[in-house]
Amino acid sequence: MYGIDYEDLLHDKSWTNYYVADEQGNRIKNLEKNIIDVYEMDAVEGQDNQLGLITGEGNMGTGIEMFSIESWNTDLTFPAVYNGDLLSIYFNRIPDNGGYSYLIGLGQALNENGTYYGIINNYSRTGEFIKNVKLNIGQTPVSFTPILWSGALTPNVYDNDNAIEYTYVYRMLNPDTNKTFNVFNVAEENSDIIFSVNGETEKGDVLSSGFVLNKTGEKFHKLAVTYRTSNTHYTTEFYDLPFSTLATQENAAGSVKIYTDKINNIVGWTEKADTYEMYDISGKVVRKGLNAYQTSTLGLSKGIYIIRLAAKNRIISKKFIVQ
Repeated sequence: MYGIDYEDLLHDKSWTNYYVADEQGNRIKNLEKNIIDVYEMDAVEGQDNQLGLITGEGNMGTGIEMFSIESWNTDLTFPAVYNGDLLSIYFNRIPDNGGYSYLIGLGQALNENGTYYGIINNYSRTGEFIKNVKLNIGQTPVSFTPILWSGALTPNVYDNDNAIEYTYVYRMLNPDTNKTFNVFNVAEENSDIIFSVNGETEKGDVLSSGFVLNKTGEKFHKLAVTYRTSNTHYTTEFYDLPFSTLATQENAAGSVKIYTDKINNIVGWTEKADTYEMYDISGKVVRKGLNAYQTSTLGLSKGIYIIRLAAKNRIISKKFIVQ
């Protein structure tokens, strides 16, 4: 299989056609459409392999075609605006009841009482809407990028249950400094954030993430997050997988306990943290420090916060409420 890129300089258009040839160079299949880009879809056992074709006029995408390679036909077409929703180029398919369904990120955020949510829609293999997933992207988001490749969508990567967690990045504006930075989150389907790092720290902006395999190469062993403070200075942090402590669950027996003291306006923990950072729901750091057992919540607005501790090479995160 190979592609040929074409350009119409007079009309400022470009596109790609695809062909399959035998060993003698004879074309035996062709896909001659205005294809702007191609994305390989994850394999699903017992199903045709698929490509996601971004088609359009000129350089403007007008739709997504789910193209099955073995049968050489388009199974389903999503126009760019589908059932009133603007679709993005972030999509994939997941196994579903012996077949598969599609996940497609939307191109516009949902605003609920001043808090924005990035949306991923779930569609059946025939295009019927199943449900949407709402992912918190704070109060001043600039962009939203769901990470929908198979590794990040595999259950039991981040925790030990069988539910899918959603990995995503959004770019956020700090209205006080007028600077933007990336926030990397892992969240449950109901928007409970179980892991979060942001690029507004001394480590620099969040640049990329990836997984480290164990010695046998059979499973993900660590999550790696890379920060950049300049074009020459990079820092990579590694986090054990699955996460030992989740923001939406009580800590296991014998591990660090996190508590709030409403009378004295503090949030504390039962083991001294090497470092701590507290985030509001928009991802902004509101408190941070070193070598501490607690920090003050005095002066914070009522709402949900996340405390993130680093202690003895462990990362502990938990959600709490300031009332």
